[in-house]
Amino acid sequence: MSALVYALVGYAVGMAAVWAIQPRWWFHVLSAGIASCVAVVLTALVSRVLGTSFPTGELFRIAGVVAAWNMALIIPARRVMQWAVGTDRSERFPRRDRVMRS
Repeated sequence: MSALVYALVGYAVGMAAVWAIQPRWWFHVLSAGIASCVAVVLTALVSRVLGTSFPTGELFRIAGVVAAWNMALIIPARRVMQWAVGTDRSERFPRRDRVMRS
């Protein structure tokens, strides 16, 4: 159940990132934190609807810890993805003299 909730929240964040024009590094950190909190709260809500147990007394603490870890891990994860995909910083942000020669 939590995997489905996280997949749907991840899809929504991915769609928001597609619509953002050249998102900065802080956009990804902020969206990871907000999405983590939303996913934890939605997981608690879905488990409540389905009648399964979830520690609702610790909900905000759980959401905060999950958000903090995801925000901390998104920066190295972005660097690994940039390395794996092979995007170079000079390709994403062309220098003015290269643009003027074209």
